[in-house]
Order: sequence, then C-alpha cells, then structure tokens
Amino acid sequence: METGGQNGHGRHHLTTLLLLRAGYAYVPYKLAGERDRAEQGSYYLSLRRTQGTIRMDAPDWNPWLEFFLRALQSQKQHLEKKMEREQVMLAALPESSVPILELASEHGRATVAETARVSGASRNTNQGPSEGAGRAGPSD
Repeated sequence: METGGQNGHGRHHLTTLLLLRAGYAYVPYKLAGERDRAEQGSYYLSLRRTQGTIRMDAPDWNPWLEFFLRALQSQKQHLEKKMEREQVMLAALPESSVPILELASEHGRATVAETARVSGASRNTNQGPSEGAGRAGPSD
C-alpha cells in the first residue's frame, strides 16, 4: 500500500489489476470515490487505519475495504443514472436515427456517407429522402 504522499497512480493500477484478475470485464478509469476530491480524505483515513495494522498478526482490512466498496457502489449508481439519461435521449430520437446508432455501435464510428446509406437520408440534409427534396444543404 502507498503512503499519503504519493499521487495515487500505483493504487489505481493495482486496483485495476485486481479487478481484472477477479474477472471484471469493465473497469472505469477512475472509481467514483477516487474522482471526487471530497472523498480523498476518507480514502487516506481508511488507508492509514489499515496500514496501522498491516504488520500485526491479523491486519484490519475493513477500513480500506469499506471505502473501496462504497466507491464501487457510487460508481454503480453513477452508471445507472448515466444509462437512465441515455434511455431518455434514445426514446426522444427520431426512428431514422436507430440505424445510424446501430452502425456507430457496431463500428465505433460512421462517416456521413455511411449514415446517409443506412438511414436513406440525403448526404446534404438531415431529412429523409422524400423530405426537403431539392433543398441545398451543407456538403461534407
């Protein structure tokens, strides 16, 4: 474990390694508790409490584990809210956007020509093939 004077990169890398070895497929760059500066005091307090027992016959891992589990719970709640917002946004999109989102999801990105192809929209407008026919629009 690190001391309070270090910058936390080693802690983050160790945590990431342990989560990946435990079978987690997704590990956020920073846990919510690590991102929040207000949580740093709690982190270092829990770390010091655990470090104070590390050389004992039965080290007390509870302070640090409780902090870590609270950070995971906070990250889970953050991701749930993010997914809820995404669902609201997706529900508000026009039906013609669905094939574009699927294309971008499958390939990671999409060109204007590809989005026009899958949506049936003109490359020069954001409207469908029959809407706004003959209208000039920006080119890519």
